[in-house]
Amino acid sequence: MSRDFCKLESFTEKRFWPKGLAPFPLQLEAVYFSLSRTGQASYVALAPGLGKTIVAALLANRLNLKNPTRIYYVCPPFLGPNTESEFQKWGAYQHLQLIPDTRLSRPEVKAQILLDLKAWRKGAPGRKAVLVVDEAHRFANEKSQRSAALFELARYFKRIVFMSGTPSPNSRPLELWPILKRFAPDVFGTDFWKFGKRYCGAKQVEFWTVHGPQKRWDFNGFSNRKEFKQKLYASFMYRVQKKDVELGLPPKVEGLITVGPGMPPVISRLERKVLEHFSPEDLIKGRLTKRAGKEDLHLAEYLRLLGEHKLKYTLPYIQAILTETRDNVLIFAHHKSVIAELTSLLQNFHPLVIDGSTPTKRRQAIVDEFQRDPRRRVFIGNTQAAGIGLTMTKASRVLILEPSWRDGDNEQAADRAHRIGQKSTVLVQYVVLKDSFERKRMEVLLNKRRDAV
Repeated sequence: MSRDFCKLESFTEKRFWPKGLAPFPLQLEAVYFSLSRTGQASYVALAPGLGKTIVAALLANRLNLKNPTRIYYVCPPFLGPNTESEFQKWGAYQHLQLIPDTRLSRPEVKAQILLDLKAWRKGAPGRKAVLVVDEAHRFANEKSQRSAALFELARYFKRIVFMSGTPSPNSRPLELWPILKRFAPDVFGTDFWKFGKRYCGAKQVEFWTVHGPQKRWDFNGFSNRKEFKQKLYASFMYRVQKKDVELGLPPKVEGLITVGPGMPPVISRLERKVLEHFSPEDLIKGRLTKRAGKEDLHLAEYLRLLGEHKLKYTLPYIQAILTETRDNVLIFAHHKSVIAELTSLLQNFHPLVIDGSTPTKRRQAIVDEFQRDPRRRVFIGNTQAAGIGLTMTKASRVLILEPSWRDGDNEQAADRAHRIGQKSTVLVQYVVLKDSFERKRMEVLLNKRRDAV
């Protein structure tokens, strides 16, 4: 693929990566896209596995050809070790300053960053600083303390690079608005009403309060898709999905595996209660905000029981894979009870596990052990704790035991195996219960992925 901003001569200038390594053209294009952006910020949105952390390291190296430049790298704490490893590999570690995004809202952390930034810029003439924000979709809620802290910190940087493999996890322009209005006003302006009416499928919906029916505006849709994507990609976001490039990656095959004889009464009753409070459309799109005046919507209990019930029917399938084939398997779930039971039942296969309680500094070592040790054939992960930033290309099978309500999380988890370095076709299977709404939902989502931002 080629872009107007990325001329051939750009690739023939002085090399800015270590000998023995060869970045992909799309990674170099991402660097030059960020450098070509006339505004303050740019957005690098490479699909999981295409090396956005490498892009950040290459950007550091490229900028340091002209001026000493430090990268202030904001990311989830569990990605810190992997980020350090990639920067070391690509010769940019000396330019890296890691900032866990979970600590951004602490006043002392902000004060320390600003002191470091001031000292860096005063250290020698011409020194520059760049703010890189990895997994930028975590800042979609501008009312959160974390988002407010990031947007305040961004004022002190002249160049900002946002990065994410899933910039809009639920395929809603609304999720990008907090970043677009602040850092791409030249593209979409700052008027939310105008933006919402044009691109967010704005419509009035009815809801009930103690005073009777009321109406409110809903901006969770997606309208004028082609126009939105053209404007977004033309000057602010460098978006590459795996289908867009030829990397020599083997195929990723996705499908459902239906288990169980049907819905047990307790889960069936809970599902009906959930569907009383959420429309099928809301559930499919992951819009799970509680309705005004409603208390327990039974959703958490429904999902937990669903996961536990599916486990007993899925276990024989997992055991068959491990005993009848040589395949290595990644299994993703959500609930602690499901992960704990699965780990116990598969003890004979010595599973490696990463969940929310696994220390951040330990996670990369667990991944390394899985990748290197032929005896370790099964990895069990919590989708949130292990679904992003980790590379486990040893596996050729991915089993999503508890599909996330945010479909972007499912894709991220599946792409732990389907990324650069994978040699085999990756089979991704979503475990769903027979006759359940979850099965219908996943069928719809698999068909809708082509519309993702």
